[in-house]
Amino acid sequence: MARLARGNPPGKVSLAGAYALGYGALALAQAGGDKPDWFDELDPLDTLFLGTAWPGRLRDGFEFGNARSAWLRLIRGTMFWPGVERFVREVLAASDEHDLPVDEGELMLLLAGRLEAAGLDQRKIPASLLPGRALASARFIDGPAGDVGFADPPPDAAGRVRRLRAAATAGLPDDGTPADAMRDGLFMLGAAGLDTTGNAGLLLPALYIGLVAGEYEELAEAGDRAVAWALGLAGDSPLVPVTDMLLAAPERGLAPDAVLGHLFGVPAFTEPARPEDLDWHSWPGTELPDIAFGLGYTQVISREGKTIRLGGDARAMMEAQARLFEEKFGRPPGPDDPVFFDPDADEPEPASLTGLEATGVGMLEAAGVSPAWIYAYQHTGGLLPRPDGTFATSRDQAEWDEAVTTYLNLHQPGTRIDHQAETRKLNQILAFAALSMAAGDPGYGAALVSRAK
Repeated sequence: MARLARGNPPGKVSLAGAYALGYGALALAQAGGDKPDWFDELDPLDTLFLGTAWPGRLRDGFEFGNARSAWLRLIRGTMFWPGVERFVREVLAASDEHDLPVDEGELMLLLAGRLEAAGLDQRKIPASLLPGRALASARFIDGPAGDVGFADPPPDAAGRVRRLRAAATAGLPDDGTPADAMRDGLFMLGAAGLDTTGNAGLLLPALYIGLVAGEYEELAEAGDRAVAWALGLAGDSPLVPVTDMLLAAPERGLAPDAVLGHLFGVPAFTEPARPEDLDWHSWPGTELPDIAFGLGYTQVISREGKTIRLGGDARAMMEAQARLFEEKFGRPPGPDDPVFFDPDADEPEPASLTGLEATGVGMLEAAGVSPAWIYAYQHTGGLLPRPDGTFATSRDQAEWDEAVTTYLNLHQPGTRIDHQAETRKLNQILAFAALSMAAGDPGYGAALVSRAK
């Protein structure tokens, strides 16, 4: 670490050197007692970015997240992007090898020893690509220009605004447009007792709540998070004219319905939003998992827990499970509610692990899965291979292999398991389970059909 720092003075850094400088900046802040709280949430990729910007300072965690994401968008089109991907691979490999979260202090120190061997100290990043120069006039720093243009309202703007307001309580399906998201957000804010008809400053939080916010975010945080999200949008996002108007509207003293009328003059307001504009990146720890998933990894383990990449089928299945919860208990599941619940309980209670295991074993037995696999499933806390026969981590693979070997040594010495044949049986079970769920849940069935097209 010290050697990397000495060979990479500020302004003349490689990716490995930037990581060393960022790590050093964290250590200095810790020793000096002036460490911002959000420093505790930095992961290795955040730390690398911190080193590229050092000794520059960022005002808060929101600005840091936006700056890091803007810099990564810039780097993505250069010769340095493969190095960023290699860096992320090294982070995930070190996490798996040492059985440590990616943002654990011990792992972040161990990571430094891998970077030179990975070739990440061979090329210096030119000053023109470092944040101090490349992001000097970025939108997230000072916000939209003072002369934000407001689109002319269409001739039927007043009627469209009335219909949006009226639809807020009608429970209509969401079509993925900012207009529908605004409708949903206004309903939620109104239900919380806020005056959405007299305060234009609530329109941006309403859009954020309906379009971006996670299911369990605190409503009280929506204002600050909405501004951070809006300022962090990429410059080419079709939503920029929408969010710029919402940022400028309170200073102009416009009534909320007048602002909504202007928004209907922006095509992007009534068109489905781009998927990349729906992600929250305005905080530390939000980019590394996305890059990892793009590289084919299925999970990232941090101190907060395990972030798992859900494919379309798995996401639809979770949504179907949430609908079952709401049908049973009359409300959507909350952050402390079990995803898989006891269907016979009057209040939300986790499904019995014994019952779940028995059900799983029954399905495996019915499909003719090898007894060694069933034993491994029971003795590894429910591990099973993925549809392609692999496991999420080498640690899971080793645990599975050990359990299978134990069974074979005890009960079937000399027997070899055909891994591919057993995986095919497992996939047949998963397909049957998906079809069974689709038969009982039209929403899940529609999602499967959409995925199959």
